[in-house]
Amino acid sequence: MNIIYFYSNIINIKMLFYVIFFYKIMLLVIFITINKYKFMCYLSNKLFLNIIIYSNFKLNDKKY
Repeated sequence: MNIIYFYSNIINIKMLFYVIFFYKIMLLVIFITINKYKFMCYLSNKLFLNIIIYSNFKLNDKKY
C-alpha cells in the first residue's frame, strides 16, 4: 500500500511538472508573439514617419 502511494505521488509530481512546463512554454510563445507584433508596429510606424518626413523635405525642396 505504501509503495503504491509512493508511485502515485511520483506520477502526480511528474504531471504537475509537465503542466508547469507546458504553461511556461505557452506563456513564452504568447510573450514572443506579442513582442513581435509590437516590434512590427514600431517598425511600420518608424517607416511611415520616415516617409512623411522625406516627402515633407521633398516638398520643401520644390518650394525653394
